[in-house]
Formats: sequence, C-alpha cells, structure tokens
Amino acid sequence: MNFNKLILPLALVLPLSAFAERKIDDSMKANPAAYDKLPVTALSSDKVFYTEYIQSFADWNNSNAADAQVMSLYEGFKEPKIDFINANNQPDSLIDYLTMYVAKTKTVLNKPAAQVNVKAMVNLDTLNSIDPEMKSKQITANELMNNVLAAGKPITNFDWCNANGSDNILKPKQEKHLDYIGGKKWCDGSERSLCVESCYLFNKVWRGAIKTEAGVRAAKNLITGGQNRREDLGVAMQSEIRYYVSEAEFGARIPLAQVTHINTPVRGIVEQSSFYYNQVFKYSKILSIIQEHPTDASKSIMTNIVTMGVRTHSWEKPMLADHLQGEGLWNDDAGLTAGIPWLSQNMTKKIAGILEK
Repeated sequence: MNFNKLILPLALVLPLSAFAERKIDDSMKANPAAYDKLPVTALSSDKVFYTEYIQSFADWNNSNAADAQVMSLYEGFKEPKIDFINANNQPDSLIDYLTMYVAKTKTVLNKPAAQVNVKAMVNLDTLNSIDPEMKSKQITANELMNNVLAAGKPITNFDWCNANGSDNILKPKQEKHLDYIGGKKWCDGSERSLCVESCYLFNKVWRGAIKTEAGVRAAKNLITGGQNRREDLGVAMQSEIRYYVSEAEFGARIPLAQVTHINTPVRGIVEQSSFYYNQVFKYSKILSIIQEHPTDASKSIMTNIVTMGVRTHSWEKPMLADHLQGEGLWNDDAGLTAGIPWLSQNMTKKIAGILEK
C-alpha cells in the first residue's frame, strides 16, 4: 500500500529543477553515528546529507533518548493501550506497539539564519499546493477526532474526502478510543499555528492492490471462519503545524544541539505533529531546525528530522516495511511514493528552496 505519499503536507511542491544543485549524499544512511559527527565544514548548499534508523519505541527511548525526547508526539507520550472485549466477553486491553522510523537530513541555506521566514511554512494555500491528490482543510479544536468522540457527536470528519457518494475513507467513523491524542492541547488558535485535516486517496494501481489483497483475505476467511476487514482506500490524518522563532520559545527539555549536533543558536523552527491517522501510523512529527552558520554569517544550517510512529502490527505485514523503506515492488522511481528516504531527502530540498526566497 502507498503510505509514503501521505505523511506530511509540509513538503511543498516546487519544480525539481529548482533543486538541481542539491545532490543527495546517503553514504551515511546506515551509519547515524558518522552522520552525527559530520563536521560543519563538510556541509554545503549543494548537498543534502542523509541518515536513518528504525527501532522499537522502547529501544528508541533507551538508545536514542535525545531524539525521543524531542520527537515524541508530546512530553510523556507512551505507546497507547487499546481496550476491547475479548473472546470470553470480558474487558481486556493490549498495547499498540510502535516501530519508530527516523530519517534525518542536513543542508546549508544560502540565507542568514535571522532572515529565514519560518512563518511562510504555516499557510493553508501553501499546504494545498503540495500535490493535487493531497487535500487539506483548516479545522478547529472542536473538530479534533478525540474531541468529537468525547463530545459524543457523530463522526463526520473526512466525509468531505468521499466525494460523489464514494466510500474511500470509513475507518474514522469506527474509532472508539483516542485518549492518547489528548495528552497535549492542540489547535489553540494561535497565529503561530495551523490545524488541518488532510486526505489522500490512492491511485488506481494501489486501489487494485488493496482490493486484490482484500479479496484473498476474504476467500481465506470464508474457509477459516475469520472476520473480513475492509481497508480504507486512502489515508486520513489530522495535524498541527506550528512555527517558533527561538529555541526558548520551542521549549524542548534538552538543548536542540543534542539532536542536530551543531552548537550554534537556533533562529527558527517549523514543527508538524500529525496526531491522528486512520491506518498504519499512530503519529508522525517533522521538525525543521534553522541554526546560524558558525563560519559564514550569510548562510544558515537546516536540520530536518522526520519521525514516523508506525504501528508495529502494520510494519510486520508482508511488503509494507519494504515499501516504507523504498524497497518495495510498487515503489515509484520518483515522487513521494518512492518511500520515506526519498520523501525526507526531497522534502529538505523543497523546504530549503522556499526558505531561501
């Protein structure tokens, strides 16, 4: 299934020719330690350096504690519990385990850090210009999925994704427990933030693949007596996009230099927290951090971190992990359907092009 195109409306679309000067250096893709030790003198505006790692949520918090503190959905976030009625008709619960996919990039911006306008990234028109197939609309706190459930209202979120009587997105209507979202106050109406509801409907190739898989599963269930499960034909998500003009305003529990490994003042941050997904992901966060260049005042350094909290039971499905890593049978050669590595690398190129204006 194509979940790589859906991750964030933050990757603004610009002609690829605008980024021809920035080449991808993924020589440290499998070596995050070498990436972290990369000297500032090695960075340039014609390269995007890339690394990644994949860990369980527990291991992430233990062995990459700095990343976990900054890139968790919010302070104190834990893998949520799912309450259900078991086969003995008794209340039960289980943990919705997460597999963390963390992708990092660095590049140099040809603009002084103090002149980079991070506010430009928090704009609905900009978000809707990303991709004609990705649609976003602004929402308020009352429209957050967890608040709709808590109010006991009918769930009409994402109905707008189902144009002309279609039923592409149905899973949101089946939600029962979204208490984990309420661990932080989202969508406070601040002029520094924007909350959106977004949907991406799969193309014909992916629809065909999903329906074929569903058909095979239905045939097996007919024999075994299992329960059929209807898959959505797209991804639905809710997100908050917020900008900060200083590290103090961002309010991280640790210095951001512990995640960027660059010891210069932070002059701007863009944070996108996607706290609701209808399938595959539990949450995602993208953080773009702008810092002063230590030796050239006419330039700045941007670190981009993409963190995907993939539901482990989804990650373990055949082929899905391969597709998220850009190694699947149906990954495109270009575009966001190429996988999370391509997504992260080219998002950095696109954001850099916008912030350099």
